[in-house]
Formats: sequence, structure tokens, C-alpha cells
Amino acid sequence: MGIDMWERLLVFIIILLLFFWIFDTFIKQRFNIKENKRDKYIFVNKFHKWGENLFLILIITLVLYIVFFDNIFAFAALYIGIVFFFLLYIFRTFMEWKFKKESKQYISTFFFAIFLTAFFVGIITITYDTIFIEENYLHTDNGVIRYVYTDLGTSRIDVAVIITGYNGTDTKIIIPSEISGLPVMFIDSLAFANATSLKSVKIPSSIAIIAERAFLGSISLTYIYFESRVPPFVIEGAFEDIGSDPKAIVPFGRTNWPLEGTDWYGLIITHADIGSID
Repeated sequence: MGIDMWERLLVFIIILLLFFWIFDTFIKQRFNIKENKRDKYIFVNKFHKWGENLFLILIITLVLYIVFFDNIFAFAALYIGIVFFFLLYIFRTFMEWKFKKESKQYISTFFFAIFLTAFFVGIITITYDTIFIEENYLHTDNGVIRYVYTDLGTSRIDVAVIITGYNGTDTKIIIPSEISGLPVMFIDSLAFANATSLKSVKIPSSIAIIAERAFLGSISLTYIYFESRVPPFVIEGAFEDIGSDPKAIVPFGRTNWPLEGTDWYGLIITHADIGSID
């Protein structure tokens, strides 16, 4: 999952920077906006200078809060900081329009405010799972299952567990139904992607959702054992590019499951005893 996130981040930055360069060049040529040759930005007046300093103080305060306080609140604070940053440039745009309208610099400043906001929001959104959610580790015989906690806030279940990733060389894995007394309910996108040594997985009845590409590229995975009375919700592509002729092994007498031999999301339904995954 980490590789996928970095790839998306790189593509996003390249596309956004290319778009900015093209559009910024067009704006400056279209409105004949001259570049500021000085290294330091020149404020239009003292009110402008003090106004921007106030915005910067607010932004720095939020950054310090992010560094020293809880990540959940820090995530919200970070977005508030971006809003303040955007407002700073809107304030600069207004002051340039009000007092230096003939330079047309306010047009370029306004566009830069939009670009910078999109840049920060995009980076935070793409890297959120890595930066703001603390992953935990469950050790298997020859690997590690990564997981996080998520707030459900329902009357029945307050907090649940999401399986987010796996690293190792296990040939079989039994996913637990509970971790630290909390139900394991979700298998995240790409959680077991490219686990090439994995041949069988046992999925507990607590699992409610298996996300897209959850087992993508696990080319040796042939047997997936399900303990649940009813099938979990599976997003299309969850079992894409796994082992040849893969089977979904479900307990005898589970009438809510498809009939024997049914193709179910690329798995062939097989009714059998699932007491062991060997």
C-alpha cells in the first residue's frame, strides 16, 4: 500500500506543477504581469504587513498544535491551517487589487492561492493513511499483519479494527476475529496485495467488508476459508490476479451463500469443513 500511495503522490505533484507552470505563464503573458525582481515581497502599506503577520502567527500556532497534540485533532487543525494560509493570500490579493491595481499582480496572486491550497489539500488527502493513522502490528509465524482502529460510533459497536497491510512469507494466515477485544471487521484495499507466498487465508465471521484489490497479485493464493453465515460485502476486484482456480471454502449448511460451483467474485464456491485451513 505504501508504494501505491507514493506513486499517486508523485503523479499528483507532477500534474499539478505542470498545470501551474502552463497556467501561470499564460496569465502573466495575457495580462503583461511583470515578475518581482526583488527577493523580498514588498507590502503595499503597514496595514498589509501587520495583517499578513497576524495570519502567519495563527498558522504557526496551528503547526505547533499539530506537532505536540493528538493526531485526530491535529488533522482537523492542519486543514484549518490551510484555510488560514488561503485567507492570507486572499488578503494579499485584495490589498494588491486595492492599492496596486495597475500592476495586475493580484491576478497572479489569486491563482497562486488556489494552486497552493490544492497542493496542500491533495498531499494531505493522499498521505492521510500513512501520516495520521497510527498502524499497529500483529505478528504471524513468518510475517506481520498491520491494522488500525476506526470509530464506528454505533450503538452496538463503538470501535472496530481494519486490516491495512501484510508483510511476510507465510503460506497460510488465520485472520483473528478480535484484536484487543475489538472486532476485526474490514480488510482494506491492497491489504494482502502481492503476498506471493500466501496459499490460504481463513477469514472470520466478524469481517463485514473486503475492499477492492485486497488480495491483488497474491499469485499463490488458492484457498480462502470463510467462517461467516452470510457472505461479507466484497468490492469488485478484491480477488484479482490471485492463484489459478481459486476457491472460496464455506461451511456445510450455509444456505445464504451461493450454490456449490458458483463463480463468486472470481472464486469458486466450495462447501466443506473449515475446521482447519491445511
